[in-house]
Amino acid sequence: MRILTCALLPSLAWMALASGLTAEEIKRDFHESFEVSQGARLRLRHGDGDVDIRPWDKNVLDIEVHYHADISSFGLGRRRHPDFTVDFSQRGDQISVVGRRTGHGGFQIGFFSSRRYEYTYTIRGPAYLELELDGDDGDVRIADWRGNVECTLDDGDVSLEGVEAERIELTLEDGDFEARGLKGDLFLTIDDGDVYLSDCEIGWGRLRLEDGDLEVEDCRGDFDIAIDDGDVRFRGLRAKELDIRANDGDIFVDLLAGTVLDVLLETDDGRVELVLESGTSATFSIITDDGRITLDLPSGSEIEQRDESASGKIGSGEGRIRVRTEDGSVLLRELG
Repeated sequence: MRILTCALLPSLAWMALASGLTAEEIKRDFHESFEVSQGARLRLRHGDGDVDIRPWDKNVLDIEVHYHADISSFGLGRRRHPDFTVDFSQRGDQISVVGRRTGHGGFQIGFFSSRRYEYTYTIRGPAYLELELDGDDGDVRIADWRGNVECTLDDGDVSLEGVEAERIELTLEDGDFEARGLKGDLFLTIDDGDVYLSDCEIGWGRLRLEDGDLEVEDCRGDFDIAIDDGDVRFRGLRAKELDIRANDGDIFVDLLAGTVLDVLLETDDGRVELVLESGTSATFSIITDDGRITLDLPSGSEIEQRDESASGKIGSGEGRIRVRTEDGSVLLRELG
């Protein structure tokens, strides 16, 4: 009898649980507008939602939020399904928008099988508005903006296009960053993600990457870069100061002639290639512990080269170039 009871229990439990299978679709729409003026600031906590921000010619901040969730519940008992709401508030020039999930609770015997949701924030406002964004898992897109931007994401990509601000500060845990036509000072920290910059004018760029590649194309500006595991590639850069330090990765720089240069390129394990436009003027020094040094310098003079080091002048020698690699070859080339 005991054996029969044990054999029946799984079947009885399965039938009971099957009767508790439910599905629910939740849709929520939110809309709010605020009158704003120069100096106003938006603080947005957007959780896992995607964000799209674009300007218009009104002194009004307009926010639309759309939430959609499909929830499947499997088991016995009652359970209050997750829901979603948005809190809007304004205090002086500070507008706060916080999206949050609600409705967790109840009891259930069995399994809560699936929950799929997505939500978006569509924001329109005057371009002078200051932005402070904080998200968990969602992408952020900002176009043609003029106010300063602060953005923190755990897992999401950021795309900026035509943003001209005094300061742009981004902190990403796991996500890519792409910017086109960016103007201003850029402060960027990424744990795991790639970076691509194109047609940008960076006053000062401080970039910190743990694991990811950096590609910069047709840009102007000075950079201080530290990268742990990834390659760095600059094409068509016009700069005065360039400081790149890498632990494990290659460095490729195509540098246009300009004012007096101050360039430092260091990598523990990787190659370094520096290509200079004709007319560049600098003294240079190269050190490699284990690698070959190749020089192609039509205007070079006072060159001294050994197995693991090289030095000399390019043009009149006004600026300075320093290259060091622990384990990797170095190519220094001047275009004729």
